[in-house]
Amino acid sequence: MAGYYSISPIVRSRSATPAYMDIWNGGGAGGQSIAPRISSPNISTSKMVTTSNTRTFYNPATQNLGKRFAPNDWHSSNAAHYSLSQRERSTAADVRADSWRAVKEMDNRTRNRQTENTKRLGERVQDIAFWKSELNNEIGAMQNEIANLSEYKRVLERAYADTANP
Repeated sequence: MAGYYSISPIVRSRSATPAYMDIWNGGGAGGQSIAPRISSPNISTSKMVTTSNTRTFYNPATQNLGKRFAPNDWHSSNAAHYSLSQRERSTAADVRADSWRAVKEMDNRTRNRQTENTKRLGERVQDIAFWKSELNNEIGAMQNEIANLSEYKRVLERAYADTANP
């Protein structure tokens, strides 16, 4: 059972960085660690407190009232939180810059590919138009040849028919 001297699980505020602050080791009463813990499976969430809920407590060993944390503990906690928030801001700025760079890079890559593909499609359309006109020219030439051959056939058939009659 947890008593006044046990470590109270401190829940950190909304932070994406799962940091464990080692600078607090040995800073608590009786050489105990007061480092914040994310969550423990054997401690219910109703017993978890944040650093803003620190209260005075009665210490039966000394029979006096005292604050939960010493000023040195508060200063080291404050420095650690300040350092952590500075690192998180720096990391967020780096992620934001990397994301912006990636967006710009993909935009340029997409634009270049679209330009290349548009150029290729234009060349292909020109090739298709050229071959269509070539085929139409050949079809016209074949139709003329068929018309000429039909005329020669008709002339030859008439000449053959004239040779049959003396």
